[in-house]
Amino acid sequence: MTDAVTLAGVSAIVLAEGIRFCYEQAGVLLSGWQERRAARREAGTEAVTVRTPAALGGETFDAVVDPALVDEIAEPLIRVRGRLANVADGTLEADLSDQQLLSDFCTARELLERAYGVRLMLTGELPPATGAPVVHSHIQIEHLTGRAHATSAHLDEINGGATVDASATAGTVDGESRLEGLRAKRVGEPTRREH
Repeated sequence: MTDAVTLAGVSAIVLAEGIRFCYEQAGVLLSGWQERRAARREAGTEAVTVRTPAALGGETFDAVVDPALVDEIAEPLIRVRGRLANVADGTLEADLSDQQLLSDFCTARELLERAYGVRLMLTGELPPATGAPVVHSHIQIEHLTGRAHATSAHLDEINGGATVDASATAGTVDGESRLEGLRAKRVGEPTRREH
């Protein structure tokens, strides 16, 4: 793991409740996912009502879930849900110093945020810095052939606390084709521009 994950201002009790919520919601999204995949695609999107625990604001919201997005996030959600199981069921306590646990929670939360289209913040968690750029780009291609090239996000610079969420999926890529999720010329501190 490169960077330490911190949830400043969050207690272990709040983290445990957040983990239980992510674990349960991942289960809801994934239950019958493979069996219902074809039916959901034909129906388009699926409306759901989600109630968050007090640790996540205790609010109820409606979301429209795209089955193609659930297909895209299902495998990583299955993996991270499994790693959160012992804390979710109470076998282990939430440990704020456990970097793997914090990383797994953040990954599960980010996947659920993508599925539901909402920000899920723990009670006491510091909000993201304002003014920091956020880029979301997801492409799904059925077939890429010949010398075709597709990139989900092509950026000159990523810096200043920017968040970039880019992914690309394809049914098949053949020939000299190339598929990229993200292409960036420079990552790091902003460059100085002389005027």
